[in-house]
Amino acid sequence: MGVLLILLSLISAAACYLVFSWWLPSDSERYQDYRAAETCSSRVMDQGQTDCLSTWHLTVVKTVNKTSGKSSSYQATLKDRDSWRGTVSFGDPGPLLERLAPGGQVTATTWRRDIVVLSKNGVRQNTSEAPP
Repeated sequence: MGVLLILLSLISAAACYLVFSWWLPSDSERYQDYRAAETCSSRVMDQGQTDCLSTWHLTVVKTVNKTSGKSSSYQATLKDRDSWRGTVSFGDPGPLLERLAPGGQVTATTWRRDIVVLSKNGVRQNTSEAPP
């Protein structure tokens, strides 16, 4: 029994080490890169680089705004004029998600091929892909 407890504590210590030495610093570095990102130029977009901020005008297909007990789901399904269609998730319904309706137009800000912000009429909301 004692050996099992020692083994469990070593596993726990290793997990803590990984969190504090690898995961948190990489998350902080990602946040710093995001904060330093500038608007994409057309030249950069033509080269396919994604470490800059670009904006897209999209149409809302549907929204999910559910809270039931301990679980919740906050999502918006979006499409462009061509054939792209995707779903973005949010940590909460406000301030923008709760105001969206199918057919509405939004502006999406992308960074590193992820939609990180949705906005409409001056109201902005980070998606779950935005660095914390």
